[in-house]
Amino acid sequence: MGLFVRLRRRASKAQCIDCGKLFSLGSNKPGKQTVHGLKCHLEKCHKDIYTLHMRKVESRQQGPPAKKRETGRGIVGAL
Repeated sequence: MGLFVRLRRRASKAQCIDCGKLFSLGSNKPGKQTVHGLKCHLEKCHKDIYTLHMRKVESRQQGPPAKKRETGRGIVGAL
């Protein structure tokens, strides 16, 4: 379940599902967009949702370590 909806007509904006406020993603180009403002909004205005989100992120980060594979140049971490 997403916490924000990216606007189709305004690719550089996202809308909070809970309160409806609009936020800038910094760019209309996906590779240059950032979610910093969205995280700050959750932390400031929706603390319960932010806490649940951060627990989910932490549990993903504590998962099993990435497998390593051998290539012709040495050992490289799997992406």
